[in-house]
Amino acid sequence: MKEKTDSQTDSQKALYALTVAMIVGIVSVIIYAIQAGGKENFLGIASIGVLIAGGAAFAGGALGFLFGIPRTLQGDDANRKGEVPTNSAAKDRQIEYQANTNLEQISDWLTKILVGVGLTQVSQIGNSLKNLTKFFAKGLGNQDQAQVFALAILLYSIVLGFFFGYLWTRLYLAGALRAADQASIGSLTAEVKKVTEKAELNERKLDLFKLQSQHDADALNLVYLQLNPSNDPPKVTQEELDTAVSKASKSIKIQIFNKAWEVRSTNWRDKKTKAIMELSIPVFKALISSDTENLYHANHAQLGYALKDKLNPDWVEAERELTRAIQIRGGRNTATHFMNLIELSVE
Repeated sequence: MKEKTDSQTDSQKALYALTVAMIVGIVSVIIYAIQAGGKENFLGIASIGVLIAGGAAFAGGALGFLFGIPRTLQGDDANRKGEVPTNSAAKDRQIEYQANTNLEQISDWLTKILVGVGLTQVSQIGNSLKNLTKFFAKGLGNQDQAQVFALAILLYSIVLGFFFGYLWTRLYLAGALRAADQASIGSLTAEVKKVTEKAELNERKLDLFKLQSQHDADALNLVYLQLNPSNDPPKVTQEELDTAVSKASKSIKIQIFNKAWEVRSTNWRDKKTKAIMELSIPVFKALISSDTENLYHANHAQLGYALKDKLNPDWVEAERELTRAIQIRGGRNTATHFMNLIELSVE
């Protein structure tokens, strides 16, 4: 790790030295413009010289960029041969580097084309360079030394630009692309995690819904067995009713209450049907048992009515339940409210 850090530091120093060398080249152009153009042509020669140096440096930098693109940005030899990575590090590299395959291929093609064309045109390079320097010399004062200076500034800038582009690509491009890939993968991973957590939450909600639906069905079934007058005497115990109703949802408890109220209110007058009315008593008791916070007075009131209207009325228990209903509801004189409840029960 220490050797890698030292190497990076040396490379950065070399990049800094190349930057200084480019500044020296620009200063040289300015000095040449002073002595070649004087006060009248200084700005023209200096600007042309700077543009020539900058253009050559840019061309060299582009070439250095093509040569400097690291192959590790595209994939290792195992990926090229179709081999499957055997460890986590190889898998990480495969995921990290697959995005830029085209960039490496273009780099390989261009560098091979440039080298190939350069080798086939070696004999023409001298004449082409000579003609190019003659053209540039016209903008540098067209003196005897202008062509020499144009050649020098071209070679100087191209070489510096090449090494600068190569080192910059090796030092910073790989890290920048790697960071971009990791950020993209991290964002995708976070999104996948979020979607997965949401799916798990929905699955848990669905499981709870299924469980609650089962509890509601069980409660309705037991209440039906208790209240259905066409069946044999129900075999549902009070404990079974209490447990089933306590697990039922609020909407199902309302349905249970309405069904029990209907059975009580339609069968309490005739002695022949009072036995059917008495079937609602265990249901109201189950509803009261499930109301652990004592929020609903109607359960106690309906139970009190059913107890007083039995074939063998239970007046003590009926009074206790009606009193409890008044206490929960509150807001009125207890005696007056008790008499109102009694009057309502005979409707």
